[in-house]
Amino acid sequence: MAKLQKDGAEGMRKRFFLMALLPVLILFGTYQAAFSVAAFVVCCFIMLVEQNHFFLCFLFYIMPMAGIFKLGPGSSSLFTYLELLYIVWHLMRKRLWITKGELMALFFAAYIVVTGNVHTSLNVVRAVKLVSNLMLLGYLTELDPEKDHRQLFLFYVAGVIVSSLMRFADSTAFPIAQYAAETLERYEDTYVVRFSGLYGDPNYYSVNVIIAMCLTLVLYKRKELSLVQTVGLNIPLVIFVGLTGSKSGFLMLVLPLALIMYICVKNKNYVALASCILVLAGAAFLVFSGRLASFEYILYRLGRNTSNADAFTTGRIGLWRNYMQYLAENPVWSLVGCGGMTVLFGDHGPHNTYIDLIFQFGVVGTGLYLTTMYFLIKKHSRVLSRNKVNFSIWAVVIIMYMFLSELQSYDMAFHIALASTVWNLRN
Repeated sequence: MAKLQKDGAEGMRKRFFLMALLPVLILFGTYQAAFSVAAFVVCCFIMLVEQNHFFLCFLFYIMPMAGIFKLGPGSSSLFTYLELLYIVWHLMRKRLWITKGELMALFFAAYIVVTGNVHTSLNVVRAVKLVSNLMLLGYLTELDPEKDHRQLFLFYVAGVIVSSLMRFADSTAFPIAQYAAETLERYEDTYVVRFSGLYGDPNYYSVNVIIAMCLTLVLYKRKELSLVQTVGLNIPLVIFVGLTGSKSGFLMLVLPLALIMYICVKNKNYVALASCILVLAGAAFLVFSGRLASFEYILYRLGRNTSNADAFTTGRIGLWRNYMQYLAENPVWSLVGCGGMTVLFGDHGPHNTYIDLIFQFGVVGTGLYLTTMYFLIKKHSRVLSRNKVNFSIWAVVIIMYMFLSELQSYDMAFHIALASTVWNLRN
């Protein structure tokens, strides 16, 4: 027994060392590409020697760092190659036996190859990334919701926080801004830098922060995090949301706030509920009185364009209208998709994942894509008595994907895997 405990402690120390080492190597990779190669080698080592469930959790940890996990600012992320290598390794372990979901993913790959070269030339890199993310979703959902959820959620939350802190190392030595461009916007007589972690867009970054907040609350609901630990993890996350200047991120704070109140009522923890209400009232006073500088610019943006819905959504409704009109006027492309991972209207994507699905793959391809996704994530589906907590991550994904085109990002597979895991947790 003592030997087992000693081996377990040594294993934990080794894992914590690797978790500390990887961000350092990835950060130094912005200075010298050799460090990025070293980080990739370490990831491969973890894949080969660690248990499968740990490596999958580890992918959730490093995914928010994918934007700078490169050999150079203009190159593809090494995270893509890590995904592909894992898929091949996983298939080799199974002696090339594939599931129905993986077979559907191959059919979908064939579909986008054919349709992608009809309307325009296929963007091969984006297509490979899309299909590999889809297949990876099937492997991510192999994690057991009951046994693996705590480690999975904490790894993801840690990845969001660590990657966010890495952004503050941006300097001449570590030119992170060359990998993930800064968003500069004019505010009064100066320019404001909107924080986006290691992402190029604050809105896409804020999705991860909101999901991370909700995951800590799920763990608190299950008494797997104390109130002090939950608050401690959420303080930096709330600050990061304020720094983004993101209207959608700020408005989506309503969801974790409502969730914590619901949990307090459900657990009959009325002291914590009263404390949350007092803290919320105090924070609201500081925000709306302009005493929290990080949120001041968000309030300015919220009040700047309120003349109509299109102005309030920063032109998104106009874009949606243009794309929908294009699809209505081109029924063939509406049916089979425009393919090629292309965009129209001044190189602006639709800023809506659902419209992007129809635009890229058509009704036929969207049906194939959703069917594939269903077969990939259904393995842990079960009949449970669910409540609002089970739906929390799906709520974030469904709502925020209405305003973002996540179809070709790394995040989508991980977001859906997290939503599926929370959905299948017992109360």
